[in-house]
Amino acid sequence: MKKKKCTKCKIIKPISEFNRESRNKDKPRSWCKSCYKEYNQKYAPQWYRSEAHKKRLWEKAVERNYPGMTVSRYEEILESQNGVCAICGKPGINRRLAVDHNHKTGQIRGLLCVFCNVLVGYVEERTLLRKIETYLKKFKE
Repeated sequence: MKKKKCTKCKIIKPISEFNRESRNKDKPRSWCKSCYKEYNQKYAPQWYRSEAHKKRLWEKAVERNYPGMTVSRYEEILESQNGVCAICGKPGINRRLAVDHNHKTGQIRGLLCVFCNVLVGYVEERTLLRKIETYLKKFKE
């Protein structure tokens, strides 16, 4: 049975006592499960609940998921739309407005509420849109 030394507690333990790296599933983490658990119970809850952490995660996600998009560009678009959805005109309730973009070209079109963003996704999928129309026609009076 393979064993590994935890770099935190310095105890040699079976590999089964180590979680896998998130980016390389074949590689075990450097800390054992119990050291991670102890660390997370002591420190993580304070940081993960902070507004600063949530904001930073969102900023990183915007820049990672939408090439060429920055937080300042997001704020510019939001201001140009008067802080509301580009389609329905409602503000993002309990959530930020989603970045609407063309999945093929990456071109950013605007900011949408969750409902309109999902709807645009369905409309872009033409076959699904036709199926929805056919379904609704069955019940038309």
